[in-house]
This record gives sequence, structure tokens and C-alpha cells, in this order.
Amino acid sequence: IIGKLERSFGSDAETVTKMAKIWLEESSSYDVISCLKHFPGHGSSGGDSHLGLVDVTKSWKQLELDPYKNMINELSVPMIMTTHVINKQLDDHPATLSYKILTQLLREELGFQGVIITDDLGMHAIKKQYDYATAVRMTIEAGADMLCIGNNSDAYNEDVVPQTFDIIYNLVSAGILSAERIHQSAERIRQMKALLK
Repeated sequence: IIGKLERSFGSDAETVTKMAKIWLEESSSYDVISCLKHFPGHGSSGGDSHLGLVDVTKSWKQLELDPYKNMINELSVPMIMTTHVINKQLDDHPATLSYKILTQLLREELGFQGVIITDDLGMHAIKKQYDYATAVRMTIEAGADMLCIGNNSDAYNEDVVPQTFDIIYNLVSAGILSAERIHQSAERIRQMKALLK
């Protein structure tokens, strides 16, 4: 779904790393913040997560992490987007909702310090499996800092932003999420915005 539609820089880590570095550096020179995607790898997926949950357990390979490792080690990567694929080699939850993938793998093992943004939470890979409030809770618990809400998969919801705010506020008020966890994300976002001149 990525390679076939020519949505990637290439099929090997070296080419992808080289091209992504050029993209990030050139975008930055024009005061544009770029985002690597889709962590921890969507390249081996044959299905479209816009339409439903895609399982890459049998097709995913560790080398799909190499461009992320290379970029994190060589550059200051400002932002990485998650993917909604499920990869049981890493966890039973879709990557976007997985603490093992976003916090333990991306933050702790790979050392990523920037902003983690979800792919669109309205995509059917998430929407058909989880109610919205559960998805919001799980992705923040997993380590996401920003929530991408395309609001275009089905009927448009003009109240989606205040509803999302209320979900997060209620989770903090109930002690399910800590205020500190929200402040951590806010600080990462502030640091990323400070990259703009």
C-alpha cells in the first residue's frame, strides 16, 4: 500500500535515510517542520489502514526500523507519526495505541526525544475496533503527544476538537491520566515549535 503507490523514498534503508535527510534539511531551511512516518514501519503492509486494521505480523522485518534509527542518530528529528498497523512481533495493539511500541521502542530503545503524532484517529483501522474515547486514552497512555484528527472518514463532526478536549480533561480529572503526562507532551510541542524562526 506504500511502495505500490510510490508513497515512499525507496525500498532500502540507505536510500530512504539519504532522501529523508535531504527532505528534513530542506524543509527546515524554509521553516517547515517535517514528520517521519509511519512508525514502526508500514512498508510491508498490503492493506490500507484507512479502510480497516492491517496486520503486518508476518511481513514486517526489523530492518524497517533502520531509517528511523539512522535519522534519530544523525539528525534532530522533530516529529514522528505512528501507524495503525498491528504487528504482533512487537505488541497485540495497533502501533498507535501501543506503549511497547511508542514508549519502550521509540523513546527508550531508539532514543527519540521529539514529538510523537498519531496517524488520523478517524481512520477505520482504529474507528472500527475502538470507540473514540478509548482510542484517545490509549494513544496518550502509549506515549503520543499530538492527536491527528482528519475528521473526514465519515460524517463531519464540527465538535470533534472540544469533544477531544473534554475526553482528555475528564481522564486527567479522574486520575486515569496524570497532568504531568499532558505537560510532558506540551513541553515537547513547545520545543518543536521553537525550531521555527
